[in-house]
Amino acid sequence: MNNTFGMNTIPDNDNQRVGSLEKYQIFNTPAEPAFDHIAALAAKIFQVPIVLITFINKDEVFFKANIGLPGVKAVPRAESICALSILHQDPTVFTQPLLEPFIKDLPLVTGPVQLRFYAGVPIFNKAGNALGTLCLIDRKERTFSSTEAAILQDLATLVSNETEARLTIIQQKQRQDQFKGQLEESEIRFQNLVEQAPIAIAVFQGLSFKVLQANQKMLKLWNKELDDVLGQPLLTFRPEMHGHPYLNVLHEVFVTGESHASYEIKGPVMIEGHPESYYDVMYQPLKDDKNEVTGVMAMLIDVTEERHGRQREQELNEELITANEELFAINEELMHTSQERLKAEELLRVALDTASIGTWHMDLDTRVFTASSRMNELFGFDTGYKISEQDLIRQIDPAYQEHVKRLAFESVRKGAPYRVEYPIIGFNDQKIKWLLAVGRLYDNPKQQVRHFSGVTMDITEQKQDEIRKNDFIGMVSHELKTPLTSLKGYIQMLHQKAVKKEDEYSSNALGKVEKQIIKMQTLINGFLNLSGLETGKIKLNIKEFDICQLVSDTIEDVKIGSSTAHEFIPEPSEGVMLVRADRDKIGQVIYNFMTNTIKYAPLSKEVNVSCKQVGEHIQVSVKDYGIGIKPADIPKIFDRFFRVDNLYTQHISGFGIGLYLSKEIIQRHHGQIWVESNPGEGTTFFFKLPVSGN
Repeated sequence: MNNTFGMNTIPDNDNQRVGSLEKYQIFNTPAEPAFDHIAALAAKIFQVPIVLITFINKDEVFFKANIGLPGVKAVPRAESICALSILHQDPTVFTQPLLEPFIKDLPLVTGPVQLRFYAGVPIFNKAGNALGTLCLIDRKERTFSSTEAAILQDLATLVSNETEARLTIIQQKQRQDQFKGQLEESEIRFQNLVEQAPIAIAVFQGLSFKVLQANQKMLKLWNKELDDVLGQPLLTFRPEMHGHPYLNVLHEVFVTGESHASYEIKGPVMIEGHPESYYDVMYQPLKDDKNEVTGVMAMLIDVTEERHGRQREQELNEELITANEELFAINEELMHTSQERLKAEELLRVALDTASIGTWHMDLDTRVFTASSRMNELFGFDTGYKISEQDLIRQIDPAYQEHVKRLAFESVRKGAPYRVEYPIIGFNDQKIKWLLAVGRLYDNPKQQVRHFSGVTMDITEQKQDEIRKNDFIGMVSHELKTPLTSLKGYIQMLHQKAVKKEDEYSSNALGKVEKQIIKMQTLINGFLNLSGLETGKIKLNIKEFDICQLVSDTIEDVKIGSSTAHEFIPEPSEGVMLVRADRDKIGQVIYNFMTNTIKYAPLSKEVNVSCKQVGEHIQVSVKDYGIGIKPADIPKIFDRFFRVDNLYTQHISGFGIGLYLSKEIIQRHHGQIWVESNPGEGTTFFFKLPVSGN
């Protein structure tokens, strides 16, 4: 830059100042009313023909607002008096420019403008950098009072505020564009996930249930091509659905806006040619920004193999236990005939080897452990190697070792059936397998014989199927969680604005939308926890804390997070009760107990909550006075995806994983969880954890 002033006009922080100016994206931009208005106001106040709002970069002075110099957008910095104005915080004033050696030869003074008066003040940003100037120019000499200087500085402050507000708008738009891009990218990823999903998915619009989207899994079940169904009402291409119960369910989901889930529904549901098929069916309402239902998303998961697999597994377990019991019955009956006993054992051994099932036996008095050759094979040992109890324990995944030993100890102590699934790493082949062990304690007081024995089988393929399903659930849940979190933030912002504007209708509608989003977040977090628990990815953050205080805190959380009329009444506790556990996970269990009373016991206005020490455990209970649970449902209440089915629960949304997750969390803390209920009188959910230090 050629300097025509004969003095240094570049401030020491000029690189920082120019870099700061670039962030405002204002240089060489079109005129804007806000800046033009301030310039016009200055011209009127000071009665001058020329007013400029300038921004100065490394080489140029750009006129953002220009009163009196039409057609001029910028001038070289080396020739502009504004370059001097940014050097000082106070106004730069020239009342007789022809006598000023620094500016008398500038084009503004000698040229057509005939500048005879100049007053300029810098425009500062929040960081204190001078971005440009607000300046007054007159063609005749005049004075400039301190009062006028103060007014000019106030107007410069208005320009500064407008510049900051303009930057805020630009940044908000950038964030919105970024969010829009992320949302579009997330939607594309989710659409790809839907298309590639191992479950059948379709999206319907309106009460006629026109097909907006259907993946290949659903099209295969319908035996249709996408062009045959896209934009068509469901009954147009599936007329046999007239009067079908699930058409009524679709209609109910659309009208009520509540999701619906049914499990292991025997086909056909909407499917032809699958008489022995079973499906988990889920319908989710789709809502617009006014919280009005516009359509329904249907998801069908084929669980036929899982159902048959469980049936086969249960039958096999019963047969194995029966065979094991018969074996020892035969042993006792034929104890005096060694030859016949050996023959019976050999026959059973051959049968078990043929079925690829390992057998094991431990004399509880001598601690002698024996196992079949198939056990060697399952655990990756050589055939001739005599494996011990410790050999087997060492090959079990470390995360499961204590769990397996604890269940075995409980089985021996209580005489209860022993059943456990766990992963192992083969000793020689290093292969990862999943095994199922089933056994029990055999106690003969007459002969003073006590032994613990059973059978083990390979269930790797079945567990891998479950893990793949859980991984998919976790992946889809993560994809849903990101845009849902952003959506919740925008809804909350709009809700606050509606409240400030006293727009009651919008405020109520947005409040309802936010509650639906929170409900969806709860479902998604439940699936993420389910996936994490079942794949061993959720770690426990064990700390010592007062569990009774956690109960009190959770009661307050429930009151704040719901509009329930239930009154949660805590029973007085006996001081501080410390446990060592994951506080957040235990809080999740307590929260689930309490919210279940809101959903399933709506008429129970009072709910009693207790926290007390029972022996060496702290016991927490939540008691309602609702309809209770049928005795037949109590053994299944903590099963995955199980939901009580009666007239009172038909319209309650959820997937039946809350109590299942609660059971998993408590068991991983070496605690116990159970329920007691009398139909028509109420239900009490319990869990207990060891006292800290035990």
